[in-house]
Amino acid sequence: MSCKVCTNYETELVYLWFIKDKGTYHSWKSYGRDAYLKAMQDGEISKRENAQRILSGWLKKEIEGGNPLKDRSPYSDLLDAALFDVNWYEIAGTFLPEE
Repeated sequence: MSCKVCTNYETELVYLWFIKDKGTYHSWKSYGRDAYLKAMQDGEISKRENAQRILSGWLKKEIEGGNPLKDRSPYSDLLDAALFDVNWYEIAGTFLPEE
């Protein structure tokens, strides 16, 4: 299964890690429902867009918080550079409930 909305390789790879097993996939679908229930429409920003922002923060925190390369090195710099290119917002949209 690939990410139909992923715009770059880094985003696609992270997305594939989130869906690689059913338990993780279903957990993030559940988090997507939670984010949607928590979100509210704010001016011109829709409830869905707010939910996507909330969930993208959770996704990013999950991956960056589990970084095994905490010490500065060429390897950690490369990992940080790749994670910088991940579009968390795109990934979050795949886990939100349909409206």
